[in-house]
Amino acid sequence: MPGADTAPQGGVLIVDDDAPIRNLLHQVFKRLGLPTREARDGVEALSCIEQQMPDLVMLDLMMPRMNGWQVLEHLRDNGVLDRLPVVVLTAVGPVRAEGLKEFPIRAVLGKPFEIRELIETVQQILD
Repeated sequence: MPGADTAPQGGVLIVDDDAPIRNLLHQVFKRLGLPTREARDGVEALSCIEQQMPDLVMLDLMMPRMNGWQVLEHLRDNGVLDRLPVVVLTAVGPVRAEGLKEFPIRAVLGKPFEIRELIETVQQILD
């Protein structure tokens, strides 16, 4: 596992309104030596991104106040999405997820997700 001084500076921003999912992701990334920050909705996510650009965003689509679709639109419209890797974690079905093709996201993982697949996806993106 990488030490704290070799971990990415911006870390992973976990954006999900479900506290148990945020906690699970935090624990997975902690074991990988990756710092995390958390946001409960899109409004908090954009604030976190503005404060410090993360190295990766794990983004839920269905959230209150500002959902993941709106976050993706905001990031795309402001030129951030091209340089910020985003992995979407979602329980929406494949038909609704088709709409994600208009965004340059790195991966879509369905909920429930496999921890191994999550880790492999994140490591490929951050390497």
